[in-house]
Amino acid sequence: MNWKSVSTVAWWEFIQKVKTKAFILSMILSPVIMGIFSVLPVLLTTVSVEEPKRILILDKQQVIGQLVKPSIDSITYSGGEKKFEVTVKKIEPNTSLDIKPFQQSLLNEEYVGMFVIPSDIYSSKTIEYHGQHVSNARELEEITDIFETLLQDSLLQLYGVKESEFKAIKKGIDLKTIKVQKDGSSESGSFLVEFASVYGTIFIILIMVSFSGQQLVRSLLDEKTNRIIEILLSSVTPMELMSGKLIGLGGLGLIQASLWLAFAWLGATFSQVEVSVFSSIHLIFLYAMLGYFLFASIMIGLGSLATTEQEAQTMTGYIVMLATLPFILMFVIIENPGGTITTVCSYIPFLTPAVMSARIALMMPHWSEIVISVIVLLLSIFACLWVSAKLFTVGMLTYGKRISFSQARTIVIGKDTKS
Repeated sequence: MNWKSVSTVAWWEFIQKVKTKAFILSMILSPVIMGIFSVLPVLLTTVSVEEPKRILILDKQQVIGQLVKPSIDSITYSGGEKKFEVTVKKIEPNTSLDIKPFQQSLLNEEYVGMFVIPSDIYSSKTIEYHGQHVSNARELEEITDIFETLLQDSLLQLYGVKESEFKAIKKGIDLKTIKVQKDGSSESGSFLVEFASVYGTIFIILIMVSFSGQQLVRSLLDEKTNRIIEILLSSVTPMELMSGKLIGLGGLGLIQASLWLAFAWLGATFSQVEVSVFSSIHLIFLYAMLGYFLFASIMIGLGSLATTEQEAQTMTGYIVMLATLPFILMFVIIENPGGTITTVCSYIPFLTPAVMSARIALMMPHWSEIVISVIVLLLSIFACLWVSAKLFTVGMLTYGKRISFSQARTIVIGKDTKS
């Protein structure tokens, strides 16, 4: 293989794509959109509505409702606007409660929610909530905390326990987590930081596969449709053309990943959060690049068989889905980065890049595991390139006719399976 030809193709692909408006806009808009999606939902939950939400309390205990009403009425939005307006109806404890009329009030939107307090609340510790939807978890938690505090205070008085003594007994343990590195150093850590590190490393690989891989297939399809591929293959071999395209478009993915990493570093710096993953970023980038080459080498072989853009998108879509599999294992990896399941997944080629990157972010594996996983990836990449080169040679010069699975198998194996 002539590496000069490979570098020429790679440089051409990189320069042509990096100058496009679509790539420049994606570089700017992608982080902005992700930032909006991360911050906007939090902001919207703190924005007040035009008027307080009306809540009905049916109190069969006949005291609790009036006691909690002032506390619930005092809950406000971040701007100081009143969030709730409570109406309390006392219900005779010994009578059967007909709930239907009150539920109809909810359906008529007279109230957004209704709490039913039983007469035995001190022993049952149970309250019913009725509403047209029960997805407002944050608001329900705010109100439930008020009920719990009131019940605790009442029971403390009943049993003659001082509130200060109860708070001293109830006070929980402040657990400080310290992450110990293999070089003997240590640093503070937390679940959120670990989770963000794992999610970020897997996300980097997914960006490279989805963005650069689909760009690669789209480029192939354009050249095939315009018959430019015939001119290109008269100057370079299929393997040289494939390798050049893989390297050139891989550079685009690397730029995208670097930009995301820069934003992550800025976010961690301004938040004053220590993230140990930045010290091992060179290894994560290694796995990201190997992961890209593995998935892209499959995409380029399958993409060469496509005759329409819709067909190509369907093929590449399944490969992108394959790249998202590590997200399913994310919590398994976080809970036990050195466990049997995680270790086995480290040597499954389609999982190796993301799983090993996540393990490095959590707890640096032994150097032998890193070497073995890299060898597994390299062998898998060469195997996929060998198969894709065979499909590429035939598929790129086949027009207006779909190549069936049996024909593709014949191309790869090198003999007619019917004979």
